[in-house]
Amino acid sequence: MSRIIKVEDGSYTIKVEAGQNIILDTRRDTLTAGKVEVRGDLEVSGTTTSIESTDTVIKDNLITLNDGQVGAGISSSKTWYNFSNTAGFEIDRGSRAKAALLFDENLNWYKGGDSGLGTFSFVDQTGQLLPLYTNGIQSEGSLFINTGPGIIDVTNSINYERNIFYYDPLTDRIAVNPETGNVSYDDDRIPNTKAIEDYFFYSLTQIGTSILRDQDTYIEARDETTTGLPSNISVAIDNKNVLGIYHDRVEFEGLRIQNNMISSHISNEDLILDAPGSGVVAVNDVLEIKEGPYIDDNSLIAASTDGVRMFVQEPSYGKTGIFYINKNNITDEIISTNRSLLFSMLF
Repeated sequence: MSRIIKVEDGSYTIKVEAGQNIILDTRRDTLTAGKVEVRGDLEVSGTTTSIESTDTVIKDNLITLNDGQVGAGISSSKTWYNFSNTAGFEIDRGSRAKAALLFDENLNWYKGGDSGLGTFSFVDQTGQLLPLYTNGIQSEGSLFINTGPGIIDVTNSINYERNIFYYDPLTDRIAVNPETGNVSYDDDRIPNTKAIEDYFFYSLTQIGTSILRDQDTYIEARDETTTGLPSNISVAIDNKNVLGIYHDRVEFEGLRIQNNMISSHISNEDLILDAPGSGVVAVNDVLEIKEGPYIDDNSLIAASTDGVRMFVQEPSYGKTGIFYINKNNITDEIISTNRSLLFSMLF
């Protein structure tokens, strides 16, 4: 049977002995609990409010924490948190360290050229900052992470690229910062498309490119300060080096052109002059054969397998110094006209 206590005039107060409890019991030790309904405002003046319900539904669109703060900023803090001047929500994690979403008066924030004191942080009981797991973050300022294609967009920032690279105030182009000697401010800053375009222009005009490539065919410049080897330009076709240009010579396949000399830069390989068809190998000046031994050769000259080899040594009985060796391994000196007439008269 229901009972109603009605006070028509004045307030209604229930008092018990100090330190004792007032219990509103709608369950009576059964599994079915009733409901305590407060039709009006509820004010709790104690220091602790405990709610053991499993689901809490609140219609308020704004919850005020740290109400009644006097002065600038939050003066109180949770005892387990390592920093003072905080307020927020605490989550009990059982045997694990508690976690919280806190507004911390001690944290500085920066946005463009503005800055301020006090912002939110996710922390655990030890003061360890916790990551935020989400599929998108949007800001009206300098950062927007799109939840669709997953891009970082800095549309609302002003000249974002100038926070990545140093720009010469005279040319308005990326340049080396005279104070630091670098073009970038920080290796870990993420550039936008404009910064990449400007750096590409800077790289082409100020640094240059060291390689021009199409698949495995390329032209590459190598400097001694980078490689530790003599500076050169290498040309490769189908990944095979066919031309090397040095400061004092050019090497093409097995051929070397250095100063006024043409030679083979591959040891023990022949240097061949060939005029196909009815053409001839013509020399339009005095032909001089240097006296041996020759570069990388020993004193013995091997016989040719399909011709005659001529070379120059100290003149002997023939008085010419021009010798030959044929495929039969016969070596002799070509004699002069006078010597041949003398030998003909003697023999």
